[in-house]
Amino acid sequence: MTVIRARPTAVAGVEVPQRRARPARLPSLPTVWLVAWVAVGTALRTWGLGSRPLNLDESFEALTARRAPADLLPFLAHFDTAPPLSYLLRSPFLAVQATGTMARVPSAACSVAALVLFALWMRRRGILGMTATALFAVDGFVVHFGREGRMYAVLELVGVGAAMVCEAWLRSPRRRFLVAIAGIGLAGAFLHVEALILLVGVFTLPGLRRDREAWLWRGAVAAPMVVYAAAWGWALAIQRSHSHQPGRHTSPGAVVDVLGALVTSSQALRLFAMVAVVAGAVPLVRRHSSLGRTWLACFAVPVAVTLLLAARLDILLPRFFAYAAWAPLVTIAALVEVAATRRAALGLIAGVVSLAFVLPAGVDSPGYAGPAAEAVWQLERVTRPGDAVAVQPFWLGYLVEWNLGARRPILTRPGSILGVDDVHVTQVPGGRPTARVWLLEPADATSTVVGAKECAPEWTDGVSRLRCFQRPP
Repeated sequence: MTVIRARPTAVAGVEVPQRRARPARLPSLPTVWLVAWVAVGTALRTWGLGSRPLNLDESFEALTARRAPADLLPFLAHFDTAPPLSYLLRSPFLAVQATGTMARVPSAACSVAALVLFALWMRRRGILGMTATALFAVDGFVVHFGREGRMYAVLELVGVGAAMVCEAWLRSPRRRFLVAIAGIGLAGAFLHVEALILLVGVFTLPGLRRDREAWLWRGAVAAPMVVYAAAWGWALAIQRSHSHQPGRHTSPGAVVDVLGALVTSSQALRLFAMVAVVAGAVPLVRRHSSLGRTWLACFAVPVAVTLLLAARLDILLPRFFAYAAWAPLVTIAALVEVAATRRAALGLIAGVVSLAFVLPAGVDSPGYAGPAAEAVWQLERVTRPGDAVAVQPFWLGYLVEWNLGARRPILTRPGSILGVDDVHVTQVPGGRPTARVWLLEPADATSTVVGAKECAPEWTDGVSRLRCFQRPP
Protein backbone atom coordinates (compact mmCIF):
# COMPACT_ATOMS: atom_id res chain seq x y z
CA MET A 1 0.00 0.00 0.00
CA THR A 2 1.45 3.34 -1.05
CA VAL A 3 1.23 6.16 1.42
CA ILE A 4 1.09 9.64 -0.08
CA ARG A 5 2.37 12.24 2.31
CA ALA A 6 1.07 15.76 2.06
CA ARG A 7 3.71 18.42 1.67
CA PRO A 8 4.10 20.18 5.03
CA THR A 9 3.06 23.77 5.08
CA ALA A 10 4.88 24.61 8.31
CA VAL A 11 7.96 23.46 10.16
CA ALA A 12 8.23 24.20 13.87
CA GLY A 13 5.77 27.00 13.56
CA VAL A 14 7.46 28.44 10.49
CA GLU A 15 5.27 28.56 7.41
CA VAL A 16 6.84 27.03 4.29
CA PRO A 17 5.94 29.00 1.16
CA GLN A 18 4.33 27.05 -1.65
CA ARG A 19 5.98 27.13 -5.08
CA ARG A 20 3.81 28.68 -7.69
CA ALA A 21 3.75 27.33 -11.19
CA ARG A 22 5.48 29.75 -13.55
CA PRO A 23 3.15 30.88 -16.32
CA ALA A 24 4.10 29.72 -19.79
CA ARG A 25 5.84 32.44 -21.76
CA LEU A 26 4.09 33.33 -24.98
CA PRO A 27 6.10 34.28 -28.04
CA SER A 28 6.61 38.01 -28.35
CA LEU A 29 4.97 39.97 -31.15
CA PRO A 30 8.26 40.45 -33.06
CA THR A 31 8.93 36.70 -32.90
CA VAL A 32 5.47 35.84 -34.23
CA TRP A 33 5.89 38.48 -36.94
CA LEU A 34 9.27 37.14 -38.06
CA VAL A 35 8.13 33.51 -38.07
CA ALA A 36 5.05 34.42 -40.11
CA TRP A 37 7.06 36.24 -42.75
CA VAL A 38 9.62 33.45 -42.91
CA ALA A 39 6.74 31.06 -43.59
CA VAL A 40 5.38 33.35 -46.32
CA GLY A 41 8.81 33.72 -47.89
CA THR A 42 9.42 29.98 -47.77
CA ALA A 43 6.13 29.33 -49.56
CA LEU A 44 6.98 31.84 -52.29
CA ARG A 45 10.39 30.26 -52.83
CA THR A 46 9.23 26.63 -52.94
CA TRP A 47 5.70 26.60 -54.38
CA GLY A 48 5.49 24.78 -57.72
CA LEU A 49 9.22 24.66 -58.39
CA GLY A 50 8.76 22.33 -61.36
CA SER A 51 5.61 23.94 -62.78
CA ARG A 52 7.36 25.88 -65.56
CA PRO A 53 10.10 24.85 -68.01
CA LEU A 54 13.71 25.58 -67.24
CA ASN A 55 14.87 28.71 -69.03
CA LEU A 56 18.00 28.78 -71.17
CA ASP A 57 20.44 29.54 -68.35
CA GLU A 58 18.85 26.94 -66.08
CA SER A 59 18.91 24.34 -68.87
CA PHE A 60 22.59 25.06 -69.48
CA GLU A 61 23.40 24.66 -65.79
CA ALA A 62 21.31 21.50 -65.38
CA LEU A 63 22.91 19.79 -68.37
CA THR A 64 26.39 20.98 -67.46
CA ALA A 65 25.99 19.84 -63.84
CA ARG A 66 25.49 16.29 -65.14
CA ARG A 67 29.01 16.20 -66.53
CA ALA A 68 31.76 14.27 -64.79
CA PRO A 69 33.89 16.53 -62.54
CA ALA A 70 36.99 15.88 -64.64
CA ASP A 71 35.13 17.12 -67.73
CA LEU A 72 33.31 19.95 -65.99
CA LEU A 73 36.24 22.26 -65.31
CA PRO A 74 37.65 22.51 -68.86
CA PHE A 75 34.10 22.78 -70.25
CA LEU A 76 33.29 25.76 -68.02
CA ALA A 77 36.56 27.41 -68.91
CA HIS A 78 35.70 27.36 -72.62
CA PHE A 79 31.88 27.64 -72.63
CA ASP A 80 30.84 29.67 -69.58
CA THR A 81 31.90 32.62 -67.47
CA ALA A 82 31.27 31.08 -64.02
CA PRO A 83 33.36 28.96 -61.60
CA PRO A 84 32.26 25.38 -60.82
CA LEU A 85 30.78 25.44 -57.30
CA SER A 86 27.12 25.95 -58.27
CA TYR A 87 27.33 23.06 -60.76
CA LEU A 88 28.95 20.79 -58.18
CA LEU A 89 26.23 21.63 -55.62
CA ARG A 90 23.47 20.83 -58.13
CA SER A 91 25.03 17.64 -59.47
CA PRO A 92 23.97 15.23 -56.65
CA PHE A 93 20.35 16.38 -56.86
CA LEU A 94 20.22 15.82 -60.62
CA ALA A 95 21.89 12.43 -60.17
CA VAL A 96 18.89 11.39 -58.06
CA GLN A 97 16.36 12.62 -60.63
CA ALA A 98 16.92 14.74 -63.73
CA THR A 99 13.88 17.00 -63.41
CA GLY A 100 13.27 20.72 -63.30
CA THR A 101 12.24 20.47 -59.66
CA MET A 102 15.51 18.84 -58.63
CA ALA A 103 17.45 21.41 -60.65
CA ARG A 104 15.85 24.16 -58.58
CA VAL A 105 15.76 22.53 -55.13
CA PRO A 106 19.33 23.59 -54.15
CA SER A 107 18.56 27.19 -55.05
CA ALA A 108 15.28 27.27 -53.14
CA ALA A 109 16.94 25.67 -50.11
CA CYS A 110 19.74 28.27 -50.10
CA SER A 111 17.28 31.15 -50.52
CA VAL A 112 15.15 29.88 -47.62
CA ALA A 113 18.31 29.51 -45.52
CA ALA A 114 19.24 33.10 -46.39
CA LEU A 115 15.79 34.26 -45.26
CA VAL A 116 16.02 32.35 -41.97
CA LEU A 117 19.51 33.74 -41.28
CA PHE A 118 18.36 37.24 -42.14
CA ALA A 119 15.37 36.96 -39.77
CA LEU A 120 17.67 35.79 -36.95
CA TRP A 121 20.03 38.67 -37.70
CA MET A 122 17.19 41.20 -37.60
CA ARG A 123 15.20 39.74 -34.69
CA ARG A 124 16.30 42.25 -32.02
CA ARG A 125 16.15 45.42 -34.09
CA GLY A 126 12.53 46.41 -33.49
CA ILE A 127 10.70 48.17 -36.32
CA LEU A 128 13.80 48.11 -38.54
CA GLY A 129 14.26 44.36 -38.25
CA MET A 130 10.58 43.50 -38.57
CA THR A 131 10.16 45.62 -41.69
CA ALA A 132 13.40 44.47 -43.32
CA THR A 133 12.51 40.79 -42.76
CA ALA A 134 9.06 41.23 -44.26
CA LEU A 135 10.54 42.97 -47.32
CA PHE A 136 13.26 40.34 -47.75
CA ALA A 137 10.64 37.59 -47.52
CA VAL A 138 8.57 38.90 -50.44
CA ASP A 139 10.98 40.97 -52.55
CA GLY A 140 10.43 40.00 -56.19
CA PHE A 141 14.14 40.00 -57.08
CA VAL A 142 15.06 37.78 -54.13
CA VAL A 143 12.17 35.38 -54.71
CA HIS A 144 12.73 35.14 -58.47
CA PHE A 145 16.42 34.29 -58.24
CA GLY A 146 15.77 32.24 -55.11
CA ARG A 147 13.72 29.89 -57.29
CA GLU A 148 15.95 29.85 -60.37
CA GLY A 149 18.27 26.91 -60.93
CA ARG A 150 21.42 29.04 -61.05
CA MET A 151 24.06 30.28 -58.62
CA TYR A 152 22.30 33.50 -57.63
CA ALA A 153 20.25 32.03 -54.77
CA VAL A 154 23.47 30.66 -53.27
CA LEU A 155 24.94 34.15 -53.61
CA GLU A 156 21.97 35.48 -51.61
CA LEU A 157 23.00 33.16 -48.80
CA VAL A 158 26.67 34.11 -49.14
CA GLY A 159 25.79 37.80 -49.00
CA VAL A 160 23.65 37.52 -45.87
CA GLY A 161 26.24 35.30 -44.18
CA ALA A 162 29.07 37.70 -45.00
CA ALA A 163 27.12 40.69 -43.68
CA MET A 164 26.28 38.91 -40.43
CA VAL A 165 29.93 38.00 -39.87
CA CYS A 166 31.05 41.54 -40.70
CA GLU A 167 28.78 43.10 -38.11
CA ALA A 168 29.64 40.45 -35.52
CA TRP A 169 33.35 41.16 -36.02
CA LEU A 170 32.79 44.90 -35.62
CA ARG A 171 31.08 44.26 -32.29
CA SER A 172 33.60 41.70 -31.05
CA PRO A 173 36.65 40.88 -33.23
CA ARG A 174 37.03 37.20 -32.39
CA ARG A 175 39.15 34.75 -34.34
CA ARG A 176 36.24 32.50 -35.28
CA PHE A 177 34.84 35.33 -37.37
CA LEU A 178 38.06 35.35 -39.39
CA VAL A 179 37.59 31.68 -40.22
CA ALA A 180 33.94 32.30 -41.07
CA ILE A 181 34.59 35.21 -43.46
CA ALA A 182 37.40 33.30 -45.17
CA GLY A 183 35.13 30.29 -45.73
CA ILE A 184 32.20 32.40 -46.93
CA GLY A 185 34.49 34.39 -49.21
CA LEU A 186 35.95 31.22 -50.70
CA ALA A 187 32.49 29.81 -51.40
CA GLY A 188 31.38 33.07 -52.99
CA ALA A 189 34.46 33.33 -55.18
CA PHE A 190 33.84 29.88 -56.66
CA LEU A 191 30.17 30.72 -57.29
CA HIS A 192 30.54 33.90 -59.32
CA VAL A 193 33.26 36.41 -60.10
CA GLU A 194 31.06 39.21 -58.67
CA ALA A 195 31.69 37.75 -55.21
CA LEU A 196 35.29 38.91 -55.56
CA ILE A 197 33.96 42.46 -55.72
CA LEU A 198 31.99 41.77 -52.53
CA LEU A 199 35.28 40.72 -50.92
CA VAL A 200 36.84 44.01 -51.99
CA GLY A 201 34.12 45.79 -50.03
CA VAL A 202 34.48 43.46 -47.04
CA PHE A 203 38.23 44.15 -47.09
CA THR A 204 37.50 47.83 -46.37
CA LEU A 205 35.41 47.09 -43.27
CA PRO A 206 38.15 48.05 -40.72
CA GLY A 207 38.56 51.41 -42.46
CA LEU A 208 41.89 53.05 -41.59
CA ARG A 209 42.53 50.95 -38.49
CA ARG A 210 46.10 49.66 -38.09
CA ASP A 211 45.71 47.40 -35.08
CA ARG A 212 46.47 43.70 -35.17
CA GLU A 213 42.82 42.61 -35.37
CA ALA A 214 42.25 44.84 -38.40
CA TRP A 215 45.22 43.32 -40.24
CA LEU A 216 44.08 39.81 -39.35
CA TRP A 217 40.66 40.64 -40.83
CA ARG A 218 42.24 41.92 -44.04
CA GLY A 219 44.35 38.77 -44.27
CA ALA A 220 41.31 36.54 -43.78
CA VAL A 221 39.48 38.37 -46.57
CA ALA A 222 42.45 38.32 -48.92
CA ALA A 223 43.08 34.59 -48.42
CA PRO A 224 40.12 33.36 -50.55
CA MET A 225 41.12 35.77 -53.32
CA VAL A 226 44.59 34.22 -53.39
CA VAL A 227 43.18 30.68 -53.39
CA TYR A 228 40.76 31.58 -56.19
CA ALA A 229 43.54 33.09 -58.30
CA ALA A 230 45.75 30.05 -57.82
CA ALA A 231 43.05 27.45 -58.44
CA TRP A 232 40.87 29.14 -61.08
CA GLY A 233 43.02 31.89 -62.55
CA TRP A 234 43.91 29.78 -65.59
CA ALA A 235 40.22 29.29 -66.41
CA LEU A 236 39.35 32.93 -65.79
CA ALA A 237 41.99 33.96 -68.34
CA ILE A 238 40.24 31.75 -70.93
CA GLN A 239 36.75 32.90 -69.92
CA ARG A 240 37.70 36.55 -70.41
CA SER A 241 38.03 35.88 -74.13
CA HIS A 242 34.32 35.16 -74.53
CA SER A 243 31.11 36.68 -73.19
CA HIS A 244 27.80 34.81 -73.42
CA GLN A 245 25.36 37.44 -72.23
CA PRO A 246 26.83 40.92 -71.83
CA GLY A 247 25.16 43.44 -69.60
CA ARG A 248 25.24 47.24 -69.75
CA HIS A 249 27.79 50.00 -69.29
CA THR A 250 27.52 52.53 -66.50
CA SER A 251 25.11 55.37 -67.21
CA PRO A 252 22.50 57.16 -65.06
CA GLY A 253 19.67 55.23 -66.71
CA ALA A 254 21.45 51.90 -66.36
CA VAL A 255 22.24 52.49 -62.68
CA VAL A 256 18.62 53.31 -61.86
CA ASP A 257 17.37 50.41 -63.95
CA VAL A 258 19.75 47.79 -62.58
CA LEU A 259 19.85 48.75 -58.91
CA GLY A 260 16.16 49.66 -58.83
CA ALA A 261 15.42 46.11 -60.01
CA LEU A 262 16.65 44.84 -56.63
CA VAL A 263 13.56 46.44 -55.07
CA THR A 264 10.83 46.48 -57.71
CA SER A 265 10.08 44.88 -61.06
CA SER A 266 8.14 47.93 -62.21
CA GLN A 267 10.16 50.03 -64.63
CA ALA A 268 8.22 53.15 -63.66
CA LEU A 269 8.97 52.74 -59.93
CA ARG A 270 12.70 52.07 -60.09
CA LEU A 271 13.69 55.71 -59.77
CA PHE A 272 11.55 55.98 -56.62
CA ALA A 273 13.20 52.82 -55.31
CA MET A 274 16.67 54.31 -55.84
CA VAL A 275 15.67 57.54 -54.07
CA ALA A 276 14.32 55.53 -51.12
CA VAL A 277 17.49 53.46 -50.88
CA VAL A 278 19.77 56.51 -50.93
CA ALA A 279 17.57 58.42 -48.48
CA GLY A 280 17.38 55.46 -46.09
CA ALA A 281 21.15 55.04 -46.02
CA VAL A 282 21.56 58.25 -43.99
CA PRO A 283 19.46 57.26 -40.95
CA LEU A 284 20.75 53.69 -41.16
CA VAL A 285 24.38 54.79 -40.79
CA ARG A 286 23.53 57.40 -38.11
CA ARG A 287 21.22 55.27 -35.95
CA HIS A 288 22.88 51.85 -36.30
CA SER A 289 26.64 52.26 -36.32
CA SER A 290 27.78 48.65 -36.83
CA LEU A 291 24.95 47.77 -39.22
CA GLY A 292 25.57 50.98 -41.15
CA ARG A 293 29.28 50.22 -41.53
CA THR A 294 28.40 46.69 -42.65
CA TRP A 295 25.99 48.14 -45.24
CA LEU A 296 28.73 50.40 -46.57
CA ALA A 297 31.27 47.57 -46.82
CA CYS A 298 28.92 44.91 -48.23
CA PHE A 299 26.82 47.09 -50.54
CA ALA A 300 27.98 50.66 -51.13
CA VAL A 301 31.65 49.86 -51.81
CA PRO A 302 31.01 46.80 -54.05
CA VAL A 303 28.39 48.74 -56.02
CA ALA A 304 30.82 51.64 -56.50
CA VAL A 305 33.56 49.26 -57.67
CA THR A 306 31.19 47.53 -60.08
CA LEU A 307 30.04 50.85 -61.54
CA LEU A 308 33.67 51.89 -62.08
CA LEU A 309 34.42 48.63 -63.87
CA ALA A 310 31.21 48.86 -65.89
CA ALA A 311 32.38 52.19 -67.29
CA ARG A 312 34.68 50.08 -69.48
CA LEU A 313 33.09 46.61 -69.35
CA ASP A 314 29.50 45.64 -70.16
CA ILE A 315 28.91 43.84 -66.86
CA LEU A 316 25.97 45.74 -65.35
CA LEU A 317 23.13 43.29 -64.71
CA PRO A 318 20.73 43.13 -61.73
CA ARG A 319 21.45 39.49 -60.91
CA PHE A 320 25.15 40.23 -60.45
CA PHE A 321 24.16 42.01 -57.22
CA ALA A 322 22.41 38.98 -55.73
CA TYR A 323 24.98 38.95 -52.91
CA ALA A 324 23.70 42.38 -51.83
CA ALA A 325 19.95 41.80 -52.27
CA TRP A 326 19.35 42.35 -48.55
CA ALA A 327 20.97 45.79 -48.39
CA PRO A 328 18.48 48.05 -50.26
CA LEU A 329 15.63 46.56 -48.23
CA VAL A 330 17.34 47.42 -44.94
CA THR A 331 17.65 51.08 -45.95
CA ILE A 332 13.97 51.21 -46.87
CA ALA A 333 13.22 49.69 -43.45
CA ALA A 334 15.32 52.46 -41.90
CA LEU A 335 12.93 55.02 -43.41
CA VAL A 336 9.99 53.18 -41.86
CA GLU A 337 11.79 53.21 -38.51
CA VAL A 338 12.31 56.97 -38.73
CA ALA A 339 8.63 57.49 -39.52
CA ALA A 340 7.59 55.27 -36.60
CA THR A 341 9.76 57.16 -34.11
CA ARG A 342 7.98 60.39 -35.02
CA ARG A 343 4.47 59.00 -34.92
CA ALA A 344 3.20 55.42 -34.70
CA ALA A 345 0.51 55.99 -37.32
CA LEU A 346 3.09 57.47 -39.69
CA GLY A 347 5.30 54.42 -39.23
CA LEU A 348 2.36 52.10 -39.93
CA ILE A 349 1.58 53.96 -43.14
CA ALA A 350 5.23 53.88 -44.21
CA GLY A 351 5.40 50.13 -43.54
CA VAL A 352 2.26 49.42 -45.52
CA VAL A 353 3.50 51.53 -48.43
CA SER A 354 6.88 49.79 -48.47
CA LEU A 355 5.24 46.36 -48.49
CA ALA A 356 2.83 47.44 -51.23
CA PHE A 357 5.86 48.62 -53.17
CA VAL A 358 7.60 45.24 -52.99
CA LEU A 359 4.92 42.58 -52.47
CA PRO A 360 3.24 42.36 -55.93
CA ALA A 361 6.42 41.28 -57.72
CA GLY A 362 7.18 38.69 -55.04
CA VAL A 363 3.71 37.17 -55.32
CA ASP A 364 3.97 37.08 -59.13
CA SER A 365 7.42 35.45 -59.17
CA PRO A 366 6.35 31.80 -58.61
CA GLY A 367 4.14 31.99 -61.71
CA TYR A 368 6.67 33.79 -63.89
CA ALA A 369 7.63 31.96 -67.08
CA GLY A 370 10.56 33.04 -69.23
CA PRO A 371 10.24 34.37 -72.79
CA ALA A 372 10.80 30.91 -74.31
CA ALA A 373 8.36 29.05 -72.05
CA GLU A 374 5.46 29.22 -74.52
CA ALA A 375 7.64 27.83 -77.30
CA VAL A 376 8.78 24.96 -75.08
CA TRP A 377 5.18 24.13 -74.12
CA GLN A 378 4.19 24.20 -77.80
CA LEU A 379 7.04 21.84 -78.71
CA GLU A 380 5.96 19.44 -75.97
CA ARG A 381 2.43 19.46 -77.42
CA VAL A 382 3.24 18.93 -81.10
CA THR A 383 6.41 16.83 -81.29
CA ARG A 384 6.48 13.03 -81.32
CA PRO A 385 9.30 10.66 -80.35
CA GLY A 386 11.81 10.52 -83.18
CA ASP A 387 11.04 14.01 -84.54
CA ALA A 388 13.98 16.33 -85.11
CA VAL A 389 13.98 19.80 -83.58
CA ALA A 390 16.31 22.38 -85.09
CA VAL A 391 16.92 25.50 -83.00
CA GLN A 392 18.29 28.78 -84.23
CA PRO A 393 20.58 30.27 -82.99
CA PHE A 394 22.43 27.08 -82.13
CA TRP A 395 23.18 27.94 -78.50
CA LEU A 396 19.45 27.64 -77.70
CA GLY A 397 19.98 23.92 -78.08
CA TYR A 398 20.41 23.54 -74.33
CA LEU A 399 16.84 24.73 -73.83
CA VAL A 400 15.44 22.09 -76.17
CA GLU A 401 17.77 19.30 -75.06
CA TRP A 402 16.61 19.62 -71.46
CA ASN A 403 12.93 20.38 -71.86
CA LEU A 404 12.25 17.72 -74.52
CA GLY A 405 13.77 15.05 -72.34
CA ALA A 406 17.20 14.33 -73.82
CA ARG A 407 18.88 15.76 -70.71
CA ARG A 408 22.35 14.59 -71.60
CA PRO A 409 25.48 16.71 -71.32
CA ILE A 410 26.13 18.22 -74.75
CA LEU A 411 28.67 20.38 -76.49
CA THR A 412 26.63 22.74 -78.60
CA ARG A 413 28.15 23.45 -82.01
CA PRO A 414 26.46 25.09 -85.00
CA GLY A 415 25.17 22.84 -87.76
CA SER A 416 22.93 22.90 -90.83
CA ILE A 417 19.64 21.22 -91.79
CA LEU A 418 17.27 21.74 -94.72
CA GLY A 419 19.48 24.58 -95.92
CA VAL A 420 19.26 26.50 -92.61
CA ASP A 421 22.63 27.24 -90.98
CA ASP A 422 23.59 28.06 -87.39
CA VAL A 423 21.21 25.51 -85.87
CA HIS A 424 21.40 22.85 -83.20
CA VAL A 425 19.51 19.64 -83.99
CA THR A 426 17.96 17.47 -81.29
CA GLN A 427 16.07 14.21 -81.80
CA VAL A 428 13.11 13.82 -79.47
CA PRO A 429 13.93 10.69 -77.44
CA GLY A 430 11.76 7.60 -77.24
CA GLY A 431 11.35 6.48 -80.85
CA ARG A 432 12.94 5.88 -84.24
CA PRO A 433 13.80 8.91 -86.37
CA THR A 434 10.88 10.32 -88.34
CA ALA A 435 10.88 12.54 -91.41
CA ARG A 436 9.53 15.56 -89.52
CA VAL A 437 11.74 18.53 -88.65
CA TRP A 438 10.52 21.30 -86.35
CA LEU A 439 12.36 24.59 -86.80
CA LEU A 440 12.32 26.88 -83.74
CA GLU A 441 13.70 30.35 -84.39
CA PRO A 442 13.12 34.01 -83.47
CA ALA A 443 9.83 35.40 -84.73
CA ASP A 444 11.62 37.89 -86.97
CA ALA A 445 14.01 35.34 -88.52
CA THR A 446 14.26 35.30 -92.33
CA SER A 447 15.65 31.79 -92.89
CA THR A 448 14.53 29.88 -95.98
CA VAL A 449 14.02 26.11 -95.92
CA VAL A 450 15.17 24.19 -98.99
CA GLY A 451 13.80 20.87 -100.28
CA ALA A 452 11.00 20.22 -97.77
CA LYS A 453 7.27 20.78 -97.51
CA GLU A 454 5.43 22.24 -94.54
CA CYS A 455 3.64 19.61 -92.46
CA ALA A 456 1.85 21.77 -89.84
CA PRO A 457 0.57 25.34 -89.53
CA GLU A 458 3.13 27.91 -88.43
CA TRP A 459 2.98 28.86 -84.74
CA THR A 460 4.28 32.04 -83.11
CA ASP A 461 3.90 33.87 -79.80
CA GLY A 462 5.51 37.05 -81.08
CA VAL A 463 8.87 36.08 -79.61
CA SER A 464 9.52 32.69 -81.22
CA ARG A 465 8.30 30.98 -84.38
CA LEU A 466 7.81 27.25 -84.88
CA ARG A 467 7.47 25.61 -88.30
CA CYS A 468 7.20 21.95 -89.29
CA PHE A 469 8.75 20.43 -92.44
CA GLN A 470 8.61 16.98 -93.98
CA ARG A 471 11.99 15.82 -95.22
CA PRO A 472 12.01 14.26 -98.68
CA PRO A 473 12.39 10.46 -98.78
